[in-house]
Amino acid sequence: MVSYKGFSKEQRLKMHEIFKAEIAAGRVPPANTLPCSICGQDKGIRHYHAEDYTNPEQHQKSVKVVCWRCHMMIHNRFKHPLSVAQYFLNIHFLGKRYAPVFRPDDWKTLEQHFTED
Repeated sequence: MVSYKGFSKEQRLKMHEIFKAEIAAGRVPPANTLPCSICGQDKGIRHYHAEDYTNPEQHQKSVKVVCWRCHMMIHNRFKHPLSVAQYFLNIHFLGKRYAPVFRPDDWKTLEQHFTED
């Protein structure tokens, strides 16, 4: 695990462990029981994604459920800003719905994600 947006591996792991314990204790539902907060996808793989690891104890303020496809787009937004922006525009302004991803090894290139019907 590498640093992400200036947050260290240790900060990210601490947040992950706290969140995992919250799910195990039943205080937070598993991500795959909730729809994606970006595109509304309610099938396939869904993850929790955090943007801010400053205060792990207040994780629920910075964590959102995202489907696998939206999660990959979030993590690629600085490498491929125009393609990722187009993906989010397709969802929010054109109402495009992408097929759910059910297996993590179903990775496709970003270009394949954008051209999928």
